[in-house]
Amino acid sequence: MKFMSDFLSSPISAIFVSLALYSFGVWLFKKTKLAFIHPLPVASILIISLLGFFHVDYDLYNKGGQIISMFLGPATVCLAVPLYKNLDKFKKNIIPILLATAIGSIVAVVSVVLLGLIFGLDRQVILSVIPRSVTVPIALAISGQLGGLVSITMLSIVITGTLGTVFVPYLFKWFRVKDEVANGLAFGTSAHAMGTAKAMEINELMGSMAGLSIACVGIVTLILAEIIQRFI
Repeated sequence: MKFMSDFLSSPISAIFVSLALYSFGVWLFKKTKLAFIHPLPVASILIISLLGFFHVDYDLYNKGGQIISMFLGPATVCLAVPLYKNLDKFKKNIIPILLATAIGSIVAVVSVVLLGLIFGLDRQVILSVIPRSVTVPIALAISGQLGGLVSITMLSIVITGTLGTVFVPYLFKWFRVKDEVANGLAFGTSAHAMGTAKAMEINELMGSMAGLSIACVGIVTLILAEIIQRFI
């Protein structure tokens, strides 16, 4: 027990364990083919279970996690590469793209604030979940600026991304949405980077539109968050 506690408290070990459990999540996802068994929540649940069972302090384990987090920003920026390859599509659809992402961002933020107020959630909790539809680096920055709780922000991001990745493809079928630009924007606006990864699996155009929506949603959410925090 003491050995495992010391092992998991090491930053290098934390990186190894995180990557190993995520790889297991990827393997399990490919093996089961079940949309709701996404590698990210699977790895998160396993890590939480390990830390709880061996009584490892989260702050110690997260020293390794912070090293991994350093690569989130550059990884998000890399999404600009497929967008550049499909720049002509963006130019042709610039107005619908901006309108769609703006409306999606407004609905995402306003709905979660209204639900929080209806159920009487604490103000700090509401502020923490406002950036739930934004990719992690931007969401954590917004949450910190609002004085939110990072742990709740991360949980809301994972839940939103998982649900979006699972249900968005079914919504495409039910509403017969076949346009790749529209589908990509829906993935990115509703499920941030997790949705973008799913869109990229389908094709590059859809992935590039999803990547573009991440930036647009981040900007709109930041503006809305600054306004809303003054009234709640």
